[in-house]
Amino acid sequence: MYQLTTTDSILRLADAAFIPPDPLNADYQRYLAWVNDGNTPEPAPAPPEPVPVPNWAALGDALVAELPILNKLAANPLFAALVGRLQTLRQGGAVGDPEPLIGLWNNHSYSFTSAERKRFNDLATDLHIPLRVATDGSLGAQ
Repeated sequence: MYQLTTTDSILRLADAAFIPPDPLNADYQRYLAWVNDGNTPEPAPAPPEPVPVPNWAALGDALVAELPILNKLAANPLFAALVGRLQTLRQGGAVGDPEPLIGLWNNHSYSFTSAERKRFNDLATDLHIPLRVATDGSLGAQ
């Protein structure tokens, strides 16, 4: 029994051998004979779903556009470091590790409205950012 692949090779299921589509290859000739006898190979497996990549740049841009949220963040004495960390993430630095951002954010307490929390959390979801703002204004990993 055989299975198609996402390449031009054929997978022989009996021993997991990949058979190149070479007419001089004896295994490929046996595969073609097997198909000519009325057999049908298993279909190729579906490709894996792409892993969503957090869009830190869009989050930074959105936070700048959300002035009520930005104004509250600006009250944090470590705001410059918070912005710097967002810039690092935005540029792909630190392999997207949000932990330092969480620490800087949670250095200060915020009173976001439920609409502001919802807006941030919706942005995070849409942009594949693994963070959420809790009801107490703290930031945590999702």
